[in-house]
Amino acid sequence: MSSSEEQEINTFTKWVNLHLKKRDMQVESIFTDFRDGVKLINLYEQISGFSFDKYNKNPRIKVQSVENLRQVLLKIQEFMESAGLKLQYGAEQLYGEEGGESDRVQILGLLWVLISKYVIADGAEEDSEYKSLKQELLAWCRENTQEYDNVDITNFTTSWQNGLGFCALIHHFLPEKLDYHSLNPENNLENIQLATTTAESIGIDNVLDMEELATAEQVNERSVMTQVALYRQHLKSYADKAKAEKLEKQVREYEYNARSLADALQKQIDDFNGQTFEDKTNKDVELAQNSLFDYRSGARGTLASQKTVLDCDYIQMRKDRAKGNVDAYEPSSEDLSPGNVDNLFAELMNAESGVQQRIRERQNALQETVEAYNNAANEYITYASDKAQNFDAENADGELNEVDERFNAVQEQFEALRGDELSRYATVAFERVTQARDFVHFAITGEYNETLQSVVSLVQNERGSVPDAAPEGEEASAEEGSSNEDTLVG
Repeated sequence: MSSSEEQEINTFTKWVNLHLKKRDMQVESIFTDFRDGVKLINLYEQISGFSFDKYNKNPRIKVQSVENLRQVLLKIQEFMESAGLKLQYGAEQLYGEEGGESDRVQILGLLWVLISKYVIADGAEEDSEYKSLKQELLAWCRENTQEYDNVDITNFTTSWQNGLGFCALIHHFLPEKLDYHSLNPENNLENIQLATTTAESIGIDNVLDMEELATAEQVNERSVMTQVALYRQHLKSYADKAKAEKLEKQVREYEYNARSLADALQKQIDDFNGQTFEDKTNKDVELAQNSLFDYRSGARGTLASQKTVLDCDYIQMRKDRAKGNVDAYEPSSEDLSPGNVDNLFAELMNAESGVQQRIRERQNALQETVEAYNNAANEYITYASDKAQNFDAENADGELNEVDERFNAVQEQFEALRGDELSRYATVAFERVTQARDFVHFAITGEYNETLQSVVSLVQNERGSVPDAAPEGEEASAEEGSSNEDTLVG
């Protein structure tokens, strides 16, 4: 028997007992202890999850043992046929000669079929592009060790003898379990021992004589593939767990960001919708316009960027879940859905446009108010200039009342602008209105007013000159007024 064949027998025996011990059974020899079919049936049930309805648990004669073997071989043939393979022997051949042992090649081949199905194929990716399980397993090893120095997995024999391949696989999935970068590629046995003890500590069963592997002149390929496949089965569970945690983290982060963005959008929407300007001054409106400009140059871009990132995270989350064959993401509440965030963003755009529209409307209203006041002020000044030259001296009190009533009307418009930044311009116009009123009072009453000098200048600017004669019937007043005016104009 070659050393390679001996490795295979030892590996397969350990693998069989690994499962039979869960049923309080074991085999001493895989070539004799399967002949009655009982332990083979128990092995198959343990690794496949299938239960045989009825079989001979204590066979005493050959026919009972062969019937047991026939039942289990039929189940094995089923999945072999699905893979396009055919079992080359039957129960009689497997039973062998009376008092002897089963055919070694048949038993090793049968166990290799079971290992390939329930160990190597168990960790393979669905719809693999590789032509064989061996290629697929080799590709998995290379993918997960490619960044490690002194590791180049090209086969399932010599590539594993220095132990670094096993250590690299463990470190790739569980870097905290060993310090890979401190290992010496020349220390085969030490590396193998580290891989063995570390693997056992995390629940990986060692069915391969690892120390023998370090020094063997011939390495059995099936034995190494079996051991590596056990590594993959176990380490893949860590990868699956990490993947599940990643997906859960994606959901948590997405929903947190979606909720934060939705709250920020709703808050800004409420703020915009609450801004009214019916009674606001021009200064208030300018502040609101500046605030809107700041929002457009700052916060709006931030919100838009957050939405873009959120959309990208959602797309990536869907891709990752689809790749991992995980159910599509469903938001924990409707307000966290991408559609709701889209609706809020559209609502925000409308709310922003509404604020801008109300600002413009108030600006226009203020402008119209100012223009109306300016028109009234100009009309009053024109009226006062005319009245100073053409008033009814006999109805002086009535004329003064009319002058004051019209002045009060202009004053009310002016008062409406007081406190507004625009009032500084309105104040200049109102001063002119007041001077015009004072000048009319002087023209009618002849009473001197300290503002008369500016009044005269005003009238001169408006009419070209100040009347130098009173209306007919008011000679005395006119002469007095002319005298005073000459003095003031000087």
